[in-house]
Amino acid sequence: MNPVPPSESRPLDVICRTFNCEGTLPAVLAAIGRSEGVHPRFLFVDNGSTDNTRDQFPAGAVVIDYSLPGFNYAMAINIAIPRLESDYVLVISSHVVIENPMALRMAIEALDTHPRLGGVCFSSHDHGEIQVNFVTSKSFNGLNGLWNSCSLYRSSLLRERPFNPEVYSAEDQEWSKWLLHSRGLTLAHLGGTAMQNLNPRQMSLEKRVKEWECLAWFVEPMYLSNSFIKGRFYRAIYELYRRHPSRSWFWFQVGLALIKVRIFGAHGQSRYR
Repeated sequence: MNPVPPSESRPLDVICRTFNCEGTLPAVLAAIGRSEGVHPRFLFVDNGSTDNTRDQFPAGAVVIDYSLPGFNYAMAINIAIPRLESDYVLVISSHVVIENPMALRMAIEALDTHPRLGGVCFSSHDHGEIQVNFVTSKSFNGLNGLWNSCSLYRSSLLRERPFNPEVYSAEDQEWSKWLLHSRGLTLAHLGGTAMQNLNPRQMSLEKRVKEWECLAWFVEPMYLSNSFIKGRFYRAIYELYRRHPSRSWFWFQVGLALIKVRIFGAHGQSRYR
């Protein structure tokens, strides 16, 4: 496929998981609306919002009610995959804003011009010239894959292999491992996109610890090694010495969680509400 011509607007599916996000969703939609060279088609998977979230969905949007027993991050995306119509799909959280209007266009161009590129992650908080940084199976560490808070995927690859619902957190990193190691493709992170996360729970202790559980069990076994687990407790002591009690407590909890996972495996549930 050829890069997007300056005068052409490309159709783009957008999957957005929503739940009581009336305070952040307008900014997310406005930023996508300002994007150059894309014509978005929205697919909202709503988990029973009780505020004014659904009133903010654009006209013509596809609205899918999440009605499965128990919320699951992976399934909240998977149930929208059969409804995709475009070559590429943006998976974006209802609290993530892409402020650089050229970011989506440049991501599409990257996928157009690199057939071995499976997806593009918008991971940069800085605003400036767009930079493409590739990640391969050799440079993947379980933390630098695609992030479902804001990433562009090839729709065909999601149809081929949806997200694994057993991975109750960090399902995007587990999928990235499949992309890199099983399919032999690459992924990329875009710099200069001015991606802003407005989620007040993005630093939730429970959420971050669950991510480490899944990363260690489903993605990168090295995180279950004795040396790595010991390192988490050393980090906790170091942060306490630096008078950062919250950071110390976090790394202490990660160390305990990794010990639990090594003994019992990773078992848990996604938590959205």
